[in-house]
Order: sequence, then C-alpha cells, then structure tokens
Amino acid sequence: MALSLITSPASPAPAYQVGTGEFTYQDERTVTGTANAAGFLQLTITGIGADVAVGDYVWYSELQDVDDRDTAVALITAEGTNTITLDAAYDAGYSGGNIRLMNAETFVIKTGYSGVSSQPKRTSQTLTVRADLDGVYRVSCQTAVKARFNWEEPNFTDFYHNQVQCVGYPTSISEPSNIVLLKQRAGITQQPPISYSNFRGIITEFDSGQYKVYTESNKAYTLLDGAADITLRYILGNSIDVMFETSITDSDTTTTPALPSGLSFITEDAGQTLTGIRIAADAVAATINGSYEIEEDDGVNPVVRYLVTFATVDGLAGRTECASKSVVLVWWSPDGGWQQYSFEMLKTYFIDGNTGTIIKGNDGRSAIQYEDIIEGIELKAELENESVLDVLNTLHYSTQIFIASITGSGGTRGIDTSNFTRVFTEGGGFELKKVQPYKANMNDFALTVYKSAEVISVGQ
Repeated sequence: MALSLITSPASPAPAYQVGTGEFTYQDERTVTGTANAAGFLQLTITGIGADVAVGDYVWYSELQDVDDRDTAVALITAEGTNTITLDAAYDAGYSGGNIRLMNAETFVIKTGYSGVSSQPKRTSQTLTVRADLDGVYRVSCQTAVKARFNWEEPNFTDFYHNQVQCVGYPTSISEPSNIVLLKQRAGITQQPPISYSNFRGIITEFDSGQYKVYTESNKAYTLLDGAADITLRYILGNSIDVMFETSITDSDTTTTPALPSGLSFITEDAGQTLTGIRIAADAVAATINGSYEIEEDDGVNPVVRYLVTFATVDGLAGRTECASKSVVLVWWSPDGGWQQYSFEMLKTYFIDGNTGTIIKGNDGRSAIQYEDIIEGIELKAELENESVLDVLNTLHYSTQIFIASITGSGGTRGIDTSNFTRVFTEGGGFELKKVQPYKANMNDFALTVYKSAEVISVGQ
C-alpha cells in the first residue's frame, strides 16, 4: 500500500499565516495482533516484510493512550514475510488495529501555473521526510511559495503576481490537486484604502478565486446607451457620479434590481428625467455591489438602455487630494494589499553623500567620481485619526514602497501604472501611540524616504 493523502490545505489561503499550505499523508494498513513465543506483540499483514526492516519504527493505533506508554510508536525487533514483531508486550486489547509505516519518503513541492510564462510551473524542492509521532507525513509549501512571489512594483494585469499555485506530495503517488496561496499575511480582507476624490487609487481585492490589483475606474464616467455590461470599481468614501450618455424618462424606467441605499438616480426637470447614478459618500460596498439593468419602456418598445456592475470596496476615509503639491506613496501592506497615501504637508528634499574621488585615466586626463549620492524626501502627514495612523505605520514594515507618478486630469487623473519610483526607508520601528485615549494632535506621523542609493561615475 502506498502513501495516501489525509488532508489538503484550505485554498485559497494567506501564504504568511502559520499552518497554511501544509499537506498531510499517511501509509496506514490494517493488521491483526497476536503474541509471539516470547510474549511480545506480533502483527500480521500480507507482504509487510517487503516494506520494513528490523530497526524501523511503526505507529500502532492500539498503543495510543495506553497508561504505561508515552507514544504509540514502537521499534520493529523482528520481521518475516507477513509479520513484524514490536518492542511491546502483548495485551489482549492489541488483537487488531491500524499501523502507519514511518520510513523516510521522498517528496516534491511544485509551485507556479502550468503554461503561464510569468510564473511557470516548476519543482521548487525535493526533500526526504519522515513521519511525526502520529505516523503522519507533513509537507509545507509556504517557503517555496513565498520564494515565487513577484515583489516588483504593483502589477495591474496579471493576478499571478499576487498568488501562487502549489502542491507537495510523495513521488510514489500521483500528483494531487493544486491549492492557491495568496501574497497576504493575515486573512482575505486587508485594511481598507483611503479614497481620494481627485485621483484614481489602487484597489486590491479577492475576486472570483483570484487575488487581483486594479486601478479605480474614471471618477468622471459616462455609461454608453445600449452598450454591454460594464464593471466599475471605486473606493468608497466620496460621492461619485456615473452619467448616462442619453437621459431617460423616469416614469418609463424600470431598474432590476431596484437601486439600494447608497445608490440614487441623478435627476433634472423636477425629477422627471434621469441623467445618471450617484454613489453616495457613505455607501457601503456590501449593499451596492452587484449588477443593475436599467430598462426604458414607453408602452411599445421596451429597451434595455444601460447595464452596469459595481464592484466597490469600502474606503477608510474620504479625502480631497491636492494636485499641485502632493507626494503620493504606494506601498505593500504587511497585512496584504497595496495602500496609497497623499502626503501634502511639509516636504523637505535633500541630497546626501557627495563623496568625491579624483580619477586619472591612462591618457593623463583627470575626472572626479562622485559616490553615494542619495536623494531623500522628508514627508509629514496631516493629523490623522487612529485608523489612518495604523495604515501609515505599515510603511515601516513594507517590503515595497514607491513614489507614484500621477497622470491625466480631472476625472481621469490617476496613478500612472507604468511609472513608479522605488524608495526605501531608513531605520524602522512602529510609531508608538503617545496617549490613551487616542488624540490625533499627539500622534503626528513623519517619514523619510530615499529615492536612490546609486554610485554615479563621472568622466570615465
């Protein structure tokens, strides 16, 4: 009998949560127990002698929880074609049960997605595993999965960037089904982002079995008359207007389902004409998310005019972002998900380093080489509520921080997904909250980021 799968881990699951991604196996067989001539426990099962040897150990179910034993594992002291003898005295209660072999077995761990060039499937580890004291083989895919994550700048088109398929199994059996581990540390729902009215931020969410990254839909959006269903994604916290290409008559309009609390029609002509849909600043994602069909029926020709699906996420706070003086940081939160924040208070730019060395070439000409030139920015946040400060504090532990370039104007103004400047922080450590109960004016947040640490050679 070969090893068999006991449990597959939950899928999908966060890759940084203790215990996730662990496959378990056992080599369990039913045996008959008798006493040998010396009174020791002898187990009978067809062909057992070919699979074990004297000096091996097995787990025997009938030895579990026996008063005078610390473990159900026993040493094999003799073996025959169909029998093994254990280093345990026979008892009438040991006449039948299950054993689990505990031999060293070869396992492989595979990670990635077959046929996907950005994350090809491959064997990450080959390892020899022995069973634990319950006769169970445990193989964790966590380390191999974390090694496959892509920690480059935010990726908005490829969900493989944020999750990895994996499987761990013994080479003696067929490969079980893959599971998915997410590039999140704790849970599926990360800390809500901050909603800015003047630019489109980053939305990270778990959607249809995949962990995805999006930019918000345009803040000034018009639904096309008679077009196919369109999905609009917003961070809630500011009022947003989604306009109709062609206005429709209220009395002839049927909405399926009816607009819930948080969604309302934009009207004119004393409410007789509908010109769009308004998302309220206090709308709740769980309430408004879904697909809506807006049909106009004049009694003769019913026509579906607009189809829209809202896939929104709750915002932590609603803000107006200053286009002329903000520095927008985008970073990966250790709790999972990309965050963004617009620093609009005091900013100090500086250049550090500037060590000069005279270099003389073979042609007799000299030049100066400047080393360790570092450009830094000291950033200061507004006085924030406690929830926002908790989000900002994750910057100190983020593995990836970027200054985002902003592109577009008006309702199309948003993060340029093709242009990020990598930065890093110096030092670290969580910002302590000064007093309890929390007072914003005693918990200001400041951070220094460095844009580069490059050696710049001149005249060589």
